[in-house]
Amino acid sequence: MKKTFGLLASLILLGGIVLADSTTGSRCPRMGEDAGDTKSTFINDQIEGISKDLSLDQDQLAKVKTILEDQWEEKVALQERTKRKMGDIQATADEDLKMVLTPEQQTKMDELVKNKPECCPTPWIKCEKCAGMKDGKKRKTSSKYKHRH
Repeated sequence: MKKTFGLLASLILLGGIVLADSTTGSRCPRMGEDAGDTKSTFINDQIEGISKDLSLDQDQLAKVKTILEDQWEEKVALQERTKRKMGDIQATADEDLKMVLTPEQQTKMDELVKNKPECCPTPWIKCEKCAGMKDGKKRKTSSKYKHRH
């Protein structure tokens, strides 16, 4: 039962953390820039590369720019719809989890979530730097979760 509860809580919490991380602004994780800067950089880099490699004329460049801008806007809209849907799924999972937990367990979980380092995906899965000894016990870690301080 403890294992099932821990797994369920980890999965639900991880979903919320991923959502929160993905909604902390329109930032490009690859480049770390604001979305507006990323859009113009992305489009300009694409146009520069395509033009150079394919020797496009000005008319073709204008059409390519329009295509890339439309593609960008479609992707942004899809990302926003996905964030909203993930939020709905997370809210439902949070409510379902609350029905399983006793009030004491809910209080304890709230405290664990509140004190979770930002760099770790859940209170139960630690990044490499935060993993280690706590209360004499080796904490569960995964190499997938690199430290993000």
